[in-house]
Amino acid sequence: MDCQYEIKANECGFVLKWYFNRKLIYQWIPARNPIGMNQFKSELRTNYSMSDSANYKYRALVIQHPKLNHSGEYMCSVQTYESFDRKAARFQIVVPEKMLLLHYENDAEKENMLLIKCSVFMIYPEPSLVLVVSGDLLLVSSRTIVVSDRHHMYNKTVYGLIDKHLLISPTSIGCVLTVAGSSYVRKRETIYYDPTQLTRWSRLRMDERGRFEISDGSSGISITTSGQLSKVWLFAIIVAVTRFGLV
Repeated sequence: MDCQYEIKANECGFVLKWYFNRKLIYQWIPARNPIGMNQFKSELRTNYSMSDSANYKYRALVIQHPKLNHSGEYMCSVQTYESFDRKAARFQIVVPEKMLLLHYENDAEKENMLLIKCSVFMIYPEPSLVLVVSGDLLLVSSRTIVVSDRHHMYNKTVYGLIDKHLLISPTSIGCVLTVAGSSYVRKRETIYYDPTQLTRWSRLRMDERGRFEISDGSSGISITTSGQLSKVWLFAIIVAVTRFGLV
């Protein structure tokens, strides 16, 4: 992590300090060697040089082997006899997930509802999972399950329910994963198709006179044709039936 600052030529008594969660962990005074402190005493690379200039050489904080517990707020403090300033920022370590899955199915309790499930496995820290329908409709989670192991790795699943009558088939269903305090984002997307439309076309039949019929159980819709039809002509008939609202 770098700390950028400017010191005027007439300023004296320069001291640079780094803090982790408001606890001092690094100090550098020009003409002296930088030193690590507290829990970071043996975890910093104190001889890393950022510049050849005397007042800027050891301004950076370099953690040799970052660990999960190194996530937190880091603050750089710069002071002279004449001035003082400091800036803080959050540093978040992210262990990428092993798997991110998105699935939908009919709800077991309500026939008109669609159950959407998004699951992530083996990630750190605990992420946020948001279900998105039709590109911009955020679906409120109806249930969330979170499990972590002794290594602080997380498995998380969110469930969402939506009335199938609100969906225009086909429509997109997505899941967006984010980690607070970082720019880490992952997405999954699938397409929902209304199965009832496919079921109606599966009832397309040709009788002995070469006539196609689609029956809804009470009355049929017939299309009279002559001769043998190829697959291309069959597709054209299906498109025509759809466009003219026959199904």
